[in-house]
Amino acid sequence: MPVDLVGWDGGYVALVGNSGDRPARVLFSADAVGWRAIDLPAAALRPGLVAHGPANPWDVVTDGRSVLVTGGQDHEPCTSPTTTPARPCATVPVSWVTTDGIHWQASMPWTGPDGATVAAAWPMPGGWESAVETRAYGEVKTADAIYRSTDGRTWMESESFDGPTHTANGVMPLDGIVAQDGIRLSSWFEWWDPDTGEIPTDSGVWASRATGDWDPVRSAAFGEGTETLFVRAMAAPGPDAPRVWALGGLVQTDGSIAVWTSLDLVEWTATRLAENPYEDGMGAGVTDLAATPLGLIAVDVQEEGVWLTRDGVAWEPIDSPRIAFVASGPAGVIGVDDPDDGGDPSIWRLVP
Repeated sequence: MPVDLVGWDGGYVALVGNSGDRPARVLFSADAVGWRAIDLPAAALRPGLVAHGPANPWDVVTDGRSVLVTGGQDHEPCTSPTTTPARPCATVPVSWVTTDGIHWQASMPWTGPDGATVAAAWPMPGGWESAVETRAYGEVKTADAIYRSTDGRTWMESESFDGPTHTANGVMPLDGIVAQDGIRLSSWFEWWDPDTGEIPTDSGVWASRATGDWDPVRSAAFGEGTETLFVRAMAAPGPDAPRVWALGGLVQTDGSIAVWTSLDLVEWTATRLAENPYEDGMGAGVTDLAATPLGLIAVDVQEEGVWLTRDGVAWEPIDSPRIAFVASGPAGVIGVDDPDDGGDPSIWRLVP
């Protein structure tokens, strides 16, 4: 089943992850009609490391000319979760890059700390950047360094990554990062103290210009008092209008499906796309955002909702099947579903 979807000059790539002993896999199409399954090659490990199972790809991004997939590779020693005491496998980051969707090059041996994986990756001028997270067994995982690569295969640490903290847990796991013109916007899962109900006073949204400091992004549009937005998806300004930064998710206080948009990361506009439709309380909210030539598209896979804005302000619902991810490429805007039975996804094309 799809994990993510991107479109670029060469076509479309759907990331489908791995299954059992099957290698990590992507689906490629040049025209959104004929699709080809491509197994990603094994990534090189430094001498002495032995891979444990297939790699775990988590993210796929594009700079418009090439596609980058990132994730982690488990390696020995490790034991089964049923073993007492259980010891998870150690992990090292891995990546793959392609310009045509068919021929993929795997990353060179990781030279950074062990027990790490790539939490998010994004294109930057001159190459790529990734947020790498590490943890000891039993600790909350959080991104703590940013690595840079000119080719998507060899990575070097470029800066430390001091994200938000919370007294109840000490850290907040990274949800994702998007970037445009050297500006980066990050979102962190919010953690609260289950005993006191304390919620972080920061929104979990931070921004950085080039390699400058990361600062929290605050806005009255995020909510009054304790912050109320819960971010599940982000989008950087695309090449077409509307050129806005966007956050998607839900409003924690009432469960509404919502988006927040900004031209400058300072002034934000909140838009409720739908009131809480979930029968059992909170749902997923907006789970994907995509900047396309038709406009900015928001998706709620749980409630089968799709919305479009052409100006970044006014949103309109689109009559659609169940869509999980949306991407724009040479054949137009397409969406893929996420079958509950784990079968092959269906591909849909958005007719302007």
